[in-house]
Amino acid sequence: MKKIINGKKYDTNTAQQVCYGHFGNFGCKTVTLYKKTNGEYFEHHEINEFGYREWIEPIDETEAKEFAEEQMDSDEYEKFFGEVEE
Repeated sequence: MKKIINGKKYDTNTAQQVCYGHFGNFGCKTVTLYKKTNGEYFEHHEINEFGYREWIEPIDETEAKEFAEEQMDSDEYEKFFGEVEE
């Protein structure tokens, strides 16, 4: 999916997929976290309940890390974001 938001282009085909999660009844909503080549993050939302909808939502690095903490194990997280203190 490609979308221009506030004069910036977001493209799921060219950005790096970081992780994803399934939410809702029977996993009817999927949220995928992406990182653009310029370092910006965004989420791609897909809902398959009562019809298909999708959208892109730009997020900051703090929000990206919070989502990744919930969806990735510690090794995956540190591989992508760097080592975390104990």
